Formats: sequence, structure tokens, C-alpha cells
Amino acid sequence: MPLQSGSRLGPYEILSPLGAGGMGEVYRAMDTRLGREVAIKVLPDRLASDADLVRRFEQEARAVAALSPAPELSAEAPEAPPELSRVLAHCLEKQPSLRFQSARDLAFALRAVASAAAAPRSSSGRRRAIESIAVLPLANAGGDAEAEYLSDGITETIISRLSRLSGLRVMSRSSVFRYKGADVDPIAVGRELNVGAVVSGRVLHRGDDLVIRVELVDLSDGSQLWGEQYNRKMADVFAIENEIATQISENLRLKLSGEEKQSLTRGATRSADAYRLYLQGRFYWNKRTGDGIRKGIDYFRRAIDTDPGYAGAYVGIAHSYDVLGFHAIEPPGETFPKAKAAARRALEIDPTLVEARVPLAYALFYYDWDWPKAQREIQRCLEEAPGEPMAHNYYGSFLTALGRFDEALASWRRAKELDPIAPVIRGGTGWCLFFARRYEEAIKESEGALELDPTFPIALGVIGLASGKLSRHDRAIQEIKKAIEPSSSTRYRADLAYAYAKAGRPEEARATLAELETLSQTRYVSPYFLAPAHAALGDVEMAFSLLEKAFAERSNGMTDLSTDPNLDDLRSDPRLADLIRRVGLVSPPTRDALLSR
Repeated sequence: MPLQSGSRLGPYEILSPLGAGGMGEVYRAMDTRLGREVAIKVLPDRLASDADLVRRFEQEARAVAALSPAPELSAEAPEAPPELSRVLAHCLEKQPSLRFQSARDLAFALRAVASAAAAPRSSSGRRRAIESIAVLPLANAGGDAEAEYLSDGITETIISRLSRLSGLRVMSRSSVFRYKGADVDPIAVGRELNVGAVVSGRVLHRGDDLVIRVELVDLSDGSQLWGEQYNRKMADVFAIENEIATQISENLRLKLSGEEKQSLTRGATRSADAYRLYLQGRFYWNKRTGDGIRKGIDYFRRAIDTDPGYAGAYVGIAHSYDVLGFHAIEPPGETFPKAKAAARRALEIDPTLVEARVPLAYALFYYDWDWPKAQREIQRCLEEAPGEPMAHNYYGSFLTALGRFDEALASWRRAKELDPIAPVIRGGTGWCLFFARRYEEAIKESEGALELDPTFPIALGVIGLASGKLSRHDRAIQEIKKAIEPSSSTRYRADLAYAYAKAGRPEEARATLAELETLSQTRYVSPYFLAPAHAALGDVEMAFSLLEKAFAERSNGMTDLSTDPNLDDLRSDPRLADLIRRVGLVSPPTRDALLSR
């Protein structure tokens, strides 16, 4: 028989029925001891004789009691931490897609709340500053492939903005995007990356609606430092990104100058349409294929058409043309000048935008052959963003071309300290060791890069070329062949011709050169990369004819004339010294001097 309002069960006064089911009846009641409302579940008389049901009922009661605060606790203590309130709010979201997607996600959030409450503080009650962080790729919660650019782009934007802070080491995109789409524990990943904190979250995009959930976890104890869910319109994405970057820096206890606070929003736009186009450009640019980069440039240009003052989109164009020129995907005369113009336009809009100085330095170095100006630009990047690993990586490339190998390796060591698992950094280090004629070390370093990315063309190419220098010709040919398919550049086919020639297989070398001649009808083939193969085949006149053509085209390979091991067959010819002089490089070292390093 149902209980009536006003009846008593011990200290509880029944107020009204709430519902009933097969296992009991639930009532709204008043706890007369503490003056608070509670819910009471009563086992009906007809079931009370079933020992198994009574046992299950008691287990349920004990489980609920374990979650409830003891009556002795003060009122200041039934108050829940704000982190727990946010977890509960996510559990109760009306849309299923906005709730925790698995019990594992919920368990992780609850552990973070519990550890936050128990986390030790300093004697002043404040946490210590955290000096390193990894921003993991935000998950595309909707699963729509067409919206993938948005979750990737927001992640990259947060990484870029945090990288401008001098007191913070931020893992690069290449390091964190290795974990994209993987079912990983953010805490385990952060510890693998050897950082002090990790950011994770998800993005849901439905029409004009945007939901971003993000949290920041301290890896010293697993506690949640900060977490938030943003339910906004797409037009608010800039404000959300600014708030996320600001909240992260504040919760890391970083001391920011006024200049650094302003740097968190540089290069941005107020146009939601322009920003969406920019993110799509970044998405395709990151594919690092010729077609992907060209498609990215188209999106960057459309972003600028929408907002002519969008400095970040000009930086995207500058980087894109630099990559096309540096990897000889398109002719240097059609790429580097455009890269330089776009970078300078970005700096006209915002002279403090450090990201624009890297592509400008590249164009000045690899096309203008203006070493002093290029070095000034990259050193300014290092001064303004000392924690940015790619700036040290780029500087290492410049120093390698100039034959300053010890300084170059020191720059790459610093880059690896900042970002120890980026394949491009380990691959660049291997390239420097190859140019320094330290072939065994070059192979070992490049093998390390392949552990991070088994298809990384630069590392495969270095292993192949260095193996050839050590007369391991079969491996040289095998590794260079592996580099051809994942690369959009034709240089590795030219390296294969060189490897065949050095292995004493001239017919295969000439056949590969003939393939490149045919390929040049539809794709750009740099004459610089063809010259070593012809020299190795004994056709010195053709080799110098190609180098003269490369000089006229201002091929980026010409910056390597002084130090390239593949040109050692020509070191004794005075025509090489004359070319080096005309390019403006330092006096060329002799072949013996290079080999003795």
C-alpha cells in the first residue's frame, strides 16, 4: 500500500510519491534532522520475503550512501566542486552527441576532478608554474569528414598562439598529430611527450552551431587545472580560441608581459567566413602534397578576398609557395617571389607577426641568396619565439648550407630538446650529418626519424645517399626508391639515377634520367638535382650545363654548392668554384677539406 503524505519513516517525513517500478517505490521526503529534501526508495511488502531481492536492494542503498556526504559534514562541505558540476552538466546534456561518448571518458573526467581536489599546493596555496604543454588534436565529435578541417584548425591555432609565449615549451603539430584519431589516454600521451600539462577535447559542428569542449590536465598529479564547454555560433570561434589560449596560459601560472598577452590574438580576422576558408587552407596545406598545397593556396586567397587585412592568410600563402619551391615541386621563379611578397604583406599588416618572418627568410635565402638578411630574419624569430622548435629547425638548415655544421647541429639539438619526436627535426639533423660527411651518424639519426614516420621521404633519402657513400649500394637504391612514392618532388628520382651510377649500373642510371626527361614535360624537374648523376656517369660537360641552367633559374639547390657531397666528383674543376663565387657563397672548401670534417 503506498505511503501517505505526512507519514514518517524514522527521521524522514513523506511529502509526495515520485514514481514506482518493479523493484520499489520512490518518494519525495524531508530529512527532519538537517532540514533538507531527499528521495527515499521503499521495497514493497510483497518483495520483502525474497532474500536475493533484499540483498540487491541493500547493495544499491550502500552504493548510494557511498556517494552521499555524511550528516556530520557541514553545509559548506552537500556544495560540489565546480569541476564536478561541469562533469554532471555534460552527463545531462539534451543532445546525446554532447554527452561523454564512453564510460572511459566519464571515468577520466571523474579521476581528474578527484585528483584536483587532492592536489597539493605550495605554501602560498598556489600551484607552481608549468613550462611545457602538448595540445592534442581536438576530436571531430560529429564524425563528418567535411568538418575535419575545423577540429584540426582550431587545434593548430591554439598551438600557434601558445608557441608565441617565451616561458612555455609547446609540442609541435607534427608531434601531437601522430595521435589524431587514436584511442589514447591524454595523460599517458603527455607523459610520453615529457610535458607538464596536456590539453584535450572535442569539437561538434552542426550548421551554424559550434560546441567546443576542452580541458587542461596537470600531469604531475593528473588533476584538472581547467575545463570548459562552449556552446556558441560559428561566428564566435575567434573569441572562443582567444579565451581558450588565455585560460590555458593563466591556469599554467605563466607570467605574461603585456606584449605576450597581445600576441595571443595576432594575425586573426573578425570574419567567420574568412576564418573558415583559412582553416580549410591549412587543412589542405598540411597534406604536404603538390595538389594539397595548391588547393590550400586557393582557400587562403579566398580568405583574403573576404578579409583583405587577414595577415594569417598571407602567411599561409607564403609558407605554401616556399614549400613548392624548396622541394622543387614547381619552378623557383614562380614560387619564391610570391612567398616573399605574401610574407611582406603580412608584416605590413602586422609588423609583430613573427610567423611571417620564417617564410620571408626562406625566400631571401633560397632564391635571393641574400644570406645576411635571411639570417637576420630567422634570428629575430628565435629572439621573439625561443620556444618554437621549427625556428631552430629552419636555422639549422641555413647553417648547414653555409657549411657551419657544428652550429647547425647545436640548433637542431635545441629543436629536439623542445620537440623530441618531430620527424622533420630528426630528418633535418640527419641531413646535416650527411652534409658534414658523418655518414654512419646520418643513417642512425634518419632511422630514428623513420621510427616516428616510416614513410618520411627526407629520412629515406638521407639513408639511401649516405649508404651509397659507404659503398652499401643495394641499400642505397632500396631506400631511395621508398622515398619516391610519398614525395611530390622529383628530386628522389634524380637521386636514384645518381645511386645507380655510383653502384656501377650505368644503364639503369640512364634509363632513370630518361624517365625524368619525359616527366619534365608535365612536372618541374630541377636541373640541379640531375647534375650529380651525369657527373657520376662521367658526363662532366652535361653536369655543368645543368648547373648553369640551375643558376639561371635560381634553383634552391644552388645554396648547397659549397657543401653537397653529391658534387664531390666536381670539386677539382674550377668551374664549380666559379659558380660558388657567383652565387655569393663563402670560398669553396676543397673536397679533401670537406671529407676531413
